[in-house]
Amino acid sequence: MTLVVIGLIILWKILVWLTRPFRWWLNAMRTRARERAVADEETMAQYKVDDSKLYTDSVPENVEQKIRDALLEKKLTDRQQRHHQLTGGKEKKW
Repeated sequence: MTLVVIGLIILWKILVWLTRPFRWWLNAMRTRARERAVADEETMAQYKVDDSKLYTDSVPENVEQKIRDALLEKKLTDRQQRHHQLTGGKEKKW
């Protein structure tokens, strides 16, 4: 049993040693791919964002009132849905 374990350890070490060049090549390919994924400085400068146009109206007016109105509308909609679920959609028609 111990000879089998020792043999497997030796086999593992040999496999690791043989795959070392492949691992180096794979690591180099990953590095190249990472470098290609990022554009060069000239291209980055060409597509640079103009920050001054992004936040012209940063705070809309009456934000608190809009939030309150939206919450009230949601509450009313939820009540109506619960009412229709309880009555089964059968209401008296006059």
